[in-house]
Amino acid sequence: MRAVTADQMREADAAGVRRAGEVALMQAAGARLRAVIERHFRGDAPLVAFAGPGNNGGDAFAALAQLERSRARVVYAMEARSPSEARRDAEARARDAGVEVRPFPRAREEADAALHGAGAALDALLGTGSHSEPSEAMAPAIETLNAFPRERVISADLPTGVDATSGAVAGRAVHAGITVSMGALKV
Repeated sequence: MRAVTADQMREADAAGVRRAGEVALMQAAGARLRAVIERHFRGDAPLVAFAGPGNNGGDAFAALAQLERSRARVVYAMEARSPSEARRDAEARARDAGVEVRPFPRAREEADAALHGAGAALDALLGTGSHSEPSEAMAPAIETLNAFPRERVISADLPTGVDATSGAVAGRAVHAGITVSMGALKV
């Protein structure tokens, strides 16, 4: 099995965008996440995602949009100041599919309340492009995800706080039970 660096993954993503388009790649990432969620988390307990401001957060919208409408699905989203076309599309599809979108929690108590009664939690805060310690604004969600049963935490692409090139783990990082790699395994 081969693992790639962040730069190699960016090159592969760029080639994929040229071949299929940015929206198609995000929809494929959402389908991959959806398949893992459906395989491991059956039932009717709500699914909750914490979405960062970039395309990793867009993957959460894409995944939850593709899940059954009968199941409660909530995305707590950080503001995306300059969202990509794919992220805008995924958010629109999620809203059209009945996914509830709420403001990102600013305090640990709000983040804890967000996961109360959830069947699974999706970490989609930071993806392959992150290289440093997650921001202080992400701390409440990260702490809450780490207090949630680990086997019910899914990270999109790689856990938040893990550097995709070096494998270094930041002081503040998500400890997921399942990681769904997109495109290729990261270091």
